[in-house]
Amino acid sequence: DVERVVANLLRIEPKARVRLIFHGPFAYQVTNSFRIYAAADVLEARLMDILREEKGGTYHVETDVDLDRFPEPCYRASITYTCAPERADELTRAVFAAIAAIQFDGIADSYIEKIREARRRTREKEVVRNSFWVRTLKNCVYFDRPFSDIAKFDDLVDGWNAAICRDAVRAYFRPERYIQVTLLPEK
Repeated sequence: DVERVVANLLRIEPKARVRLIFHGPFAYQVTNSFRIYAAADVLEARLMDILREEKGGTYHVETDVDLDRFPEPCYRASITYTCAPERADELTRAVFAAIAAIQFDGIADSYIEKIREARRRTREKEVVRNSFWVRTLKNCVYFDRPFSDIAKFDDLVDGWNAAICRDAVRAYFRPERYIQVTLLPEK
């Protein structure tokens, strides 16, 4: 793990911005791709509940996933939030506690169902857009996947459950494979 604190020389706002980037090798298959993105969505929902609703520490938490095939297949999954500078360490500990809780205890079915429904709604909206098809077909070529993988979406969503989510969080949000960058306001 690598941690860096960077002074905010732009002086835009007196907030801390924390980004945790988990990274590692990635075996690209449509199942693994779905699982890492869905696990990130579950974490985002859970962290919003903890950091915003329970702790009142931030207005927004965002997760993001990037998959690369070259030069080596790898993933980067990030968690980003802003907060008062004096609460950055506290909230970061809460993030790691939430990750560990999911890795050990799993996640409530309500989060799984929330992500299932969100994924279905998003797919319904996107499937009618040309940009969806361009991106999806390009990804099939880039990741050397058969076009038939596109039709697996419903099965992946229907099969998503708490045990699969727990295993995905264990695989992709490992505490020994992260970089933390905290942007603090200049004093």
